[in-house]
Amino acid sequence: MEQLLNFSQALEAMKQGLAVSRKAWGEQWTATNPYVCIQEPDEHSKMTKSYIYMIAGAEVFPLTMTQTSVLAEDWFVVDGV
Repeated sequence: MEQLLNFSQALEAMKQGLAVSRKAWGEQWTATNPYVCIQEPDEHSKMTKSYIYMIAGAEVFPLTMTQTSVLAEDWFVVDGV
């Protein structure tokens, strides 16, 4: 059974290079298995600052967190990503 996290804990996990998701997202988007990560810029990046992005199925896009997600306590680390 995975440990559920608040957003602060999920953010720390992302800073360590892990992918995270929310239980609520699985209930809404079961076919896509969405998760979020932090992209760190490197010498090949056009971006100069780190940002959070989501992968949902074949879609990859920058993500701005909602208040609901920031206050949620149903985050978990995604294994194998």
